[in-house]
Order: sequence, then C-alpha cells, then structure tokens
Amino acid sequence: MSDELVLYLRLTPEFGGTRFGFFEGIEVVLGSEGSRCDITLPQSLGVLPIHVRVMRQADNSMILAPAERTATVFLWKQGARAPVQVDTPTAVRPNDSFALVTENGPRFIIELDALPQEVKDARDKKPSIRDKRLNAGAFGKEAKRQAFTRVLVTGPGQFVQRAWTFVKSGAIFQPRYIFLGITMIGGYALAGGMSCKGKKTAKLLQSESVKLESCEKTLGFADGRGEDTSWTFAELVAEVLREPGGVGLALEEDTKLRDAVWSEAQLILSQGKQYAWLIESKGGKANEFADLRERLLAEEDLDSELVKVLPYIAADPSRHSNEWNKLEDSQTEDVCTRGVAQLSYRQALHFGLSPQLDALIPASKMSSYMNDKQLHEQALRATLEGAGQSEFPESFSTTVNEFTRGQGGCLYVEGDDERTRVNKVVNKMARHLGAEADNVPLPEASAHATSARLAKLFTADLPEVDYRTDGVGAVSYAEFPVSTVTAGLGSKGEWVLQQTARTIARSVVLPCQAAVDPKVDKEKAAATMGELPPLTQCLMLDWRLRSDSQ
Repeated sequence: MSDELVLYLRLTPEFGGTRFGFFEGIEVVLGSEGSRCDITLPQSLGVLPIHVRVMRQADNSMILAPAERTATVFLWKQGARAPVQVDTPTAVRPNDSFALVTENGPRFIIELDALPQEVKDARDKKPSIRDKRLNAGAFGKEAKRQAFTRVLVTGPGQFVQRAWTFVKSGAIFQPRYIFLGITMIGGYALAGGMSCKGKKTAKLLQSESVKLESCEKTLGFADGRGEDTSWTFAELVAEVLREPGGVGLALEEDTKLRDAVWSEAQLILSQGKQYAWLIESKGGKANEFADLRERLLAEEDLDSELVKVLPYIAADPSRHSNEWNKLEDSQTEDVCTRGVAQLSYRQALHFGLSPQLDALIPASKMSSYMNDKQLHEQALRATLEGAGQSEFPESFSTTVNEFTRGQGGCLYVEGDDERTRVNKVVNKMARHLGAEADNVPLPEASAHATSARLAKLFTADLPEVDYRTDGVGAVSYAEFPVSTVTAGLGSKGEWVLQQTARTIARSVVLPCQAAVDPKVDKEKAAATMGELPPLTQCLMLDWRLRSDSQ
C-alpha cells in the first residue's frame, strides 16, 4: 500500500497552484454541479455541469474525456508549447495539463504521486482495509478501467482489428459459418429438403432468395464495422443484443425507426433512477419481469432476438402496481393497462385474450365513482365501444383499484382476466408473433422480423384491427420496414412506432446500465434480465448516447 501511486490534479501557478486530491477512484469529474463533481468550478466561467473526466487505468495510464461534444477542453502534452483541443477521450500522462472552456481557462496539471504519509501510516496499521477493497465492486471497477483503455485510447487500426476479431470470435458470426449457411440454404433449395423450422418445401423454396439476400445484408453489415473507426449506434445495438443480422441491421435500413430508438434511448438514460427497480433487480415488478422472460424463453416458436427484446414491454417505470398501470393509447386517450405485459382491454381483446372490462377513473372523479353503479356502467360501456364491441354483461360486480399519489385509479369488472395469467399472454404471443405468424417476415429471412413483431403487438390496440377474426383490418409488416407501414396509419402509426422504439431502446440501454454500474450485483441482474451485454460495447454505447452522436 505504501508504494501505491494515486492521482492528483494541480492548478498551474497563475491559477493559485492548489493541489486537489488524492483521488483513488476510477475517475475524477470536473464541472459546475457540486453534487456530481469531485472538483467544482464556477458556472460563470462557461463550465458545464459535468465538463470533463480524468480516468485512471490499472497500468497507471489515464484518459482525458470531455463529458460531451460541447464541453471544450484544451490539452497540453508535456513539453508542448501550444495546446490541442480534444473532443473525444484521449490518452494522457503525468505532467500533461488541460484547460477548460478556453486556452486561458482554469488549467490543471495531471500528477501521480504517493499517498500522504499520514494516510499510509494509518492504512499500514489496518491491513484489513486493504482486504476489504478486494471485493466484487473493486473487480468491477478494474474491468471498467481496462475496457475504457481498449475502447477509447487505441489507434483506429488497432481498435478496428480488435473489434473485428471480437466479432469473428463468436461462432454465430464467423464469415466461414455465414458462407456455410448460404451453401446449406442453396443445398436445401436445390434438393427441396427440409426447413430448419419444419416449413413445407414449397414455402421454403419461395423464401430461399429472400433468405440469401438477408445473409448477404448481414455479412455486409458486419464488414462495414471493419472499415470504420467506431461503431454506429445501429451497430452497437447489434453488439449489445448479440444478434448481428437483426434489430441492428433493421435500424441501419429503417432510419425513422432508428431515430425514434435513439431518442428513446437517450431519454431512458436520463431517467436511470426510475428504472432502478429493474436494474437493481428488487421488488415484485422485477420478479414479474423475470417470470415473463423465463416463460418467453420456454416458447420454442419465438425467435431468440425477439425473446431478448419482448420482455421490456414490462419495463415501464411508471407502473403504479404490479398489476395496474395507465398509459396513453393509440387514440391519444388515457386508459388502464393490466398484467405484466401492460395490455389495455382493447389490445388484449384483439390479441385473442379474454380480459375483463375496465375503465380509467381520473383522480378528480374518484370519490363520485366509488359507489355509483350507474357511473360504473357508463364508464365500462365506453371501454367496450372503444374496442368495437356491444355485448354488455347482464350482471357484474366491480372494484376500483386506486393508484398512489392521487393519480386516479382503474374501475374493473371482477372475474378471471387472462391479462394477469402470464402463460396465457405468452401463448398468444407465440401464436401471433411466432416464426410463422401472419403479416410479419420470417425471422431468418429479414432483419425487420423482431421490429415487425413488436409493431404488430402494438397495432392490436388500433380499433379497426382484430387478430381474432382472420385479420380483420390487418396491417401487414411482411414486406416493408416498420416506419414505412406505420407512416400510412397517421397518428395511430406514430404511436405504434414510438411504442416499438421504446421497447427496443429499453432492451438495449437497461441491461447495459446494469453492466456498467459497478454498484449493481451482476449475478442478480443477470438472473432478472438474462446474460448482461459485453461491458466494452456498453461503455461505448453509453458514451455515444451522452455525446449526442449516432
């Protein structure tokens, strides 16, 4: 311990020469927001709330990282007479210095030095303190430091080589396997053999050219990553989901959906505390999420990528309870949703489930609705008519589930509601979103298979769509990207696109937040959300979202 070097930042003499530190954490944050920064500077100087980070690596190398692209930072390498402006993470060494806002702004010299003698003496007397630092959190921080070194400070050629090597090391994505897959597909087509999903030969033959084109697009998508100096947002989505030919490629082709996912991802990142119940895997809602994911995993007819994304319909941070919530539906009306999948009455009914009637009661009307049967019937009839139904129950009993914090509540008819039965919900998902579902592309034939299925699920909320009656008002996502189809549905289509984008964004950002946060119990988070994504790609995604550049 006594020989350990720690980080200090010293203002240059013209700024008073004050020495800040020592700093032993993974990073030192400088900015104007005192609650979030290790060194606070006046906002009047033009300093952003979080302006710059200095991150120390395991080998005593360091990174100087502007918090965002608008955070102006100037760097003087040791011995240099003039600074250079940096806007991306840059490797630095002891005795390099940097200034914030302008070349003449507050300038700090980076120093590595021993701990103060009194600190060393105190620690030498208490060796257990050192032992306590050898815990999961310390190892997590060490992994994060090493990941940043690999991602942020290597030259473009080295970075691309490592990234491409990583991709190729996955058996599913080695080029030789892709070509082997293409050869096998061709063999199946020529021989009229069996499909991997057991489809009829005629249907397989009709889809071979589509599958071949999909394989070629997937390979091209991967090759593109080897030519750039950094991954795009769409490519990072593919890496995080570990599905090279799926949603990532779909976002590359469907720019409107990509922009929507990007916006939702940034919003989710800024609302991290609202998702703590899932990221930290605590409470009944997290258990329900894990149960839904396990049930979906057990459904063989659901594609692997869809199973990674679909559970995040249950990740709404505003859920008032484990059973009830409210949201704005495709008609821009606030309605009740029920069950872990948070389905409205109309959406559940059109999806083939048997829900009980419900109605959202505003907070201002809660007292008047509590015991007024006439008002109950009036509200429930409105829900029934909104779903295109007219047969009202002759007799019924109702209950009001009141939300917390004066948010109103849900009036509902008592009885068995299949929205609360996870097996029933998953069975309907397998039927309408499975490999051979109608109005969506085959999973192995299109990168848009997952996004199309999510859009189909939300399209069930449209009054004119009913999956129970052989495609009444059917909306087909089989041939065109999601945003092309939703563009023809007006404001209802915009709602479907937004819900689809939000679900995809959650499936990427939330597992990455669990992977990046050293305070999160990784084993517990993985039990809830499944295997966490690679830390390197998650750090890259976090940086890109914060830097506001796709």
